[in-house]
Parts: sequence; structure tokens; C-alpha cells
Amino acid sequence: MHRRAAAPAGSSTAGRWRPASKANIFRSMAFFRRVIAEVAHGEFPEIVHDYALTDALSLAVLQEAACYDGLVMENMFGDILPDLATALCGGLGMAPSGDIGDTHGMFQPSYGSAPTLARRRVANPIATILSASMMLR
Repeated sequence: MHRRAAAPAGSSTAGRWRPASKANIFRSMAFFRRVIAEVAHGEFPEIVHDYALTDALSLAVLQEAACYDGLVMENMFGDILPDLATALCGGLGMAPSGDIGDTHGMFQPSYGSAPTLARRRVANPIATILSASMMLR
């Protein structure tokens, strides 16, 4: 997960990545943090990695979002924090997303495809257009 996120940043200019966890509460998160440290320092030393607890990071992202090139977290917090961050661009209807795997990617608005809004002419297409733009890059 971290290799996939860091590789594009490491190929151009150094960036600032913040792995987030609740390592102070969950032992499994301490393992997550240790793996992140091994990959970060061993394979991407040019990228600044400073760790944060997820709850503190939620405030920091809203206060200084432009300071981050990327956030790395496991699935539970990776599902919550991006939804919170969409408030910076106008809400879920404005935020694109991309789930990128080893061989395939899926790009869609961060809220999903909104099937309940189909044929009602009320859905905002901006996030879909931005997601398509991400896919084509």
C-alpha cells in the first residue's frame, strides 16, 4: 500500500507523506506503523514521513491540507478521513477518487455512483468528471 502511494512521489520531487494510525490503542496498528517505517526509510528516503494519530490528523488535514502530498492509512481510517477532507472542496459530490491496484484501477466519485439519483437530474457530475480526469492521467 505504501509503496504504491510513495512511488509516484519518489519519482519526481520529494514530498510529505503522513502515515496515520491509532498505534496508541490498537496493537495491530503498531505493526502497520513498523511496516510503513521499514518501507519509507528503506525505499523512499527522499520523502518526508511524519507519523500522526488519526484523530489528531483529522484536524490537521482540515487546517493545513496543502501541506500534504499524501496520507497513508489502513482501510477503516482510509474510509473515514477522505470523507472528512471532502469538506475542503465542497462535499462528497465534488470529490473524485481512485482505487489503484497492481494491474487495474477503479475511478469514481468518493460517494460512489449514487444509483438512487439516477434519472432524477439532481446528481452533480463534477466528481465523476474529475474521477475520469484522474483515470486518464
